[in-house]
Amino acid sequence: MSVDTTELDRKFAMLLQMPRTIEKAVVGAVAESVKDVHAAQLAELSMSMDKDSPFLKRGLYKIQPFGKGGSVANAGTRFNNIGPRGTPAAIIGPNIVGGGRGNKASAKALAAKGILPNGFFTVEGRDYPRDSKGNIARSRYSEMLAALGAISKDKRSSLPKSGQRDRKNTTFFVIKRGNKALGIAERRGEDMKIMLVFVDSTKYRAKYDYYGAGRKQLNYSLPRHIDRILMRYIDRM
Repeated sequence: MSVDTTELDRKFAMLLQMPRTIEKAVVGAVAESVKDVHAAQLAELSMSMDKDSPFLKRGLYKIQPFGKGGSVANAGTRFNNIGPRGTPAAIIGPNIVGGGRGNKASAKALAAKGILPNGFFTVEGRDYPRDSKGNIARSRYSEMLAALGAISKDKRSSLPKSGQRDRKNTTFFVIKRGNKALGIAERRGEDMKIMLVFVDSTKYRAKYDYYGAGRKQLNYSLPRHIDRILMRYIDRM
């Protein structure tokens, strides 16, 4: 009499594969958790920032634990820090960690002209128009610097066609109280907006809890994904 051990052999073979199965379950759970963390951090970004910037959202990307060079240890999310000035990482950094910053190129040009007082910084006006990155357009800075004599007019960036019709009606001037320069304003026809404010320090308050949102979501998602994937493997036994 012989005993059919086919099913037992199959289960025994699966048990021998458990270390590999657990490894695959962990990688799969981390991959799913990275997606959850990314979504949570994007949601936190929308709630934390004054302007919901598509540029910053596109700059937050996922690093999965698979693919070329991928590993569980390196998986997570990152803000892009490659490219010209104004990368998502550079823009969002002060909002995550707080603290001060150095002076911008435009501020250095104003200081060299004697318009910006020594030791002061420039901060963008609250109601001044912004581009899709949440910043004042570089062409506007060039127009302002040229108008105030801080750069030569042949160095200014050309305005987009949509703004060229307004150039003749636009002027920039320094806002002063007595002999103290307070900022720079733009007048376009009867409309006036404050473009820059001069401040003696740039201490940013951390307002985007990037790490906290990610940590909270990871603590919730990872064990649940591991349990779900492992149970799926066990159910096949």
